[in-house]
Amino acid sequence: MLRNEYTGLQLYCTADQLVGIPPNQVCPVTTGEQELAKLGLTYDTMWQPALILLAFGLFYRLTGLVMLQYQTNRVLSRAT
Repeated sequence: MLRNEYTGLQLYCTADQLVGIPPNQVCPVTTGEQELAKLGLTYDTMWQPALILLAFGLFYRLTGLVMLQYQTNRVLSRAT
């Protein structure tokens, strides 16, 4: 979600956030991309949470399917 919020974002500093010696003070971070890089979030790391979420969903679906099959076989074996 950070990538969506910060991509293309222009950041501005207040007077107390500027770094350097006057009159050559500059804002240390001026774009959202710089902030993402500072946090260590690259384009590749964006997909990790999505893939992990997909894997969890697939795991729980398969676990539910196995348990449902087990319960169905158990009930059918008792009926005969």
